[in-house]
Amino acid sequence: MWVLNHLAQAAAILLLMELLVMLLIPLGIAAGLAFGLRWVNHHTEPVFGKANTYSEKGAGYVHKGTDYAALPVIVVRKYAETAGAVTTAVQARVRRARARNAEEEEIAPAAPLT
Repeated sequence: MWVLNHLAQAAAILLLMELLVMLLIPLGIAAGLAFGLRWVNHHTEPVFGKANTYSEKGAGYVHKGTDYAALPVIVVRKYAETAGAVTTAVQARVRRARARNAEEEEIAPAAPLT
């Protein structure tokens, strides 16, 4: 029976060593990535700072360009909506006038026959 106790203790030690290795590998990878990303962030900050100023300028130019490109479309739409509103108003007036004339013709007395 004492042989099984020794084998069980050896298996427990092997399992603990395997657990230690399995914990150390991901921790080492995480620490390496953290250090590497911190190093990259520290050494590329001036480059990204300069790039950010250019990207802000570029965004301003894009905004201005889209304003100039969209302005003719906006103006044409404004005139089209104005023309549509005018024609709708004229049609409504003509319909009211025709309806009024039709009512006057119906109400007017008939001319005497001679």
